[in-house]
Amino acid sequence: MSETIAVVAGAYGGPEVLSVIDVAVPEPKPNQVRIKVRAADLVGTDEAVDVSVELVPDRLRIATIAGRERGARAGIKLLGGVPGADPGTEIREAARLQLTEAATAGRLRIVIADSYPLREAAPAHREIMAGHTTGKIVLVP
Repeated sequence: MSETIAVVAGAYGGPEVLSVIDVAVPEPKPNQVRIKVRAADLVGTDEAVDVSVELVPDRLRIATIAGRERGARAGIKLLGGVPGADPGTEIREAARLQLTEAATAGRLRIVIADSYPLREAAPAHREIMAGHTTGKIVLVP
């Protein structure tokens, strides 16, 4: 089993609740695969917006594609296909390049909590909604 690092929030709050920990990356189980990530789309939540606002004083440098109500109240840029939001094409293209470079250089690690066959999407969704995963849930065709 290899290890990577993760930043975790031990409680609700600002940057003071964040800590860097070592996380075991399990070997794939039978019928599972480990994938090399070349690009990732990041999604925020109200908590992520709050932490971003705490960590980045210049709100012009923060954007969100989720947490829209909280983002609007915080005065940060909203991205996506909702009224008043920027479609985010320029920002996504710049981020995609940075994420691809980080992944290629081995600096970007995506922690996979579990994987499910596509036919088991409902249990995978329940696991996500339970909110107790550490890492991403992957659906495998």
